[in-house]
Amino acid sequence: MSELQKKYTPKSYPNLEGLKGISDDLLATHFKLYEGYVNRCNGLTETLYKLNKEGRAAGKDQTYAELTRRLGFEYSGMILHEYYFGNLTPSAQASMPRGKLYDAVEKSFGSYNTGSPTSRR
Repeated sequence: MSELQKKYTPKSYPNLEGLKGISDDLLATHFKLYEGYVNRCNGLTETLYKLNKEGRAAGKDQTYAELTRRLGFEYSGMILHEYYFGNLTPSAQASMPRGKLYDAVEKSFGSYNTGSPTSRR
């Protein structure tokens, strides 16, 4: 890999273990998906760099164009997982302001908290 190429490294989120409302197994699945996006971004970046060195970095080259689109998909998956993990916090409390949505949830489910472990009767 050239020093000009971007190399992505998966971030670590050890503070998310033991979260309420999402199991460690589900988090592990998301971490694997995230790492897959990171690895595919790196592989595609390397391939695109090689194609560029061959003079094939143009939209008329179907391989280059498709790999560029694919890189956009993989990069979005990587970044969206980082936003997702970054917004999960162990001390978060779910809350819903009163309003039309809250009232609709109450009407449909009897309570906004239905299904949460602390609301089971």
